[in-house]
Amino acid sequence: MKKFSEIKEEAERCSKIDKSNLGEESLKVSSDIQRFIQYGYEYRIALEKISQEKKKIYQELHDYYSGKKVDGKEAYPFRILKSEISSKIEVDPEYQAINEKYQRLKICLLFIEETLQNLKQKTWNIKNMIEFQKFISGA
Repeated sequence: MKKFSEIKEEAERCSKIDKSNLGEESLKVSSDIQRFIQYGYEYRIALEKISQEKKKIYQELHDYYSGKKVDGKEAYPFRILKSEISSKIEVDPEYQAINEKYQRLKICLLFIEETLQNLKQKTWNIKNMIEFQKFISGA
């Protein structure tokens, strides 16, 4: 999976239009779109994997704070109300770490989806630029 910083740089390069060579720019857009679709799939797969891991950790922590033994770990030594369990889980460092990864992947995926929308719009922008050049030249 490509690093997010590299994807951002690539998106920046892809968003620029070389006004002196609109024909070639028009041809490049489809390969750019395909590449970002691939990135989207890779990040969706990673997000789903992290989501499953997040659910598993949540369940383990829920059992732990409910007073059950989990994976050889002793049960939580204090009694707490069921309504307090979720707040305990949310501040647990293990859950926070996986939740942070999950949120980062969601943000990356959102960026990729927005970049795809911009690339699709780029085709119309190029078309309009070509039409404008025809209009200016009197064709």
